[in-house]
Amino acid sequence: MPSTRNRRGAIQVVTAPYAASFTPDLSLGDDLLFDMLLTGNVSVQNPALIDDGKEFTLRFRDDGGGRTITFAGSALRGSTDTPLAPATLSPGSAAYYAFKVNVPAGKCDHVAPNKGFS
Repeated sequence: MPSTRNRRGAIQVVTAPYAASFTPDLSLGDDLLFDMLLTGNVSVQNPALIDDGKEFTLRFRDDGGGRTITFAGSALRGSTDTPLAPATLSPGSAAYYAFKVNVPAGKCDHVAPNKGFS
């Protein structure tokens, strides 16, 4: 997966090629933004839980087909404030999902959703 880093402490954008099953690779750096153009539905799997407190964001962009995102990994955890439910994007829209690694709990806590960008 190609990635770019502008400067120390900046968001590192990782372009993830489309795959029906996607596992974020948190070993690629800090402050990661995984960007994927969806040409089909995607199921997000558990990343390796390294570096307690590490933050990462998933950005999914729809190619125009109204794609569905599901979170299959048992370590991906939502809360009552930020539930982590399957989502179907509107054609041509984008959605962001932000997570923070919680090593003691063995989870990646979903801290912020943002959907519906078009």
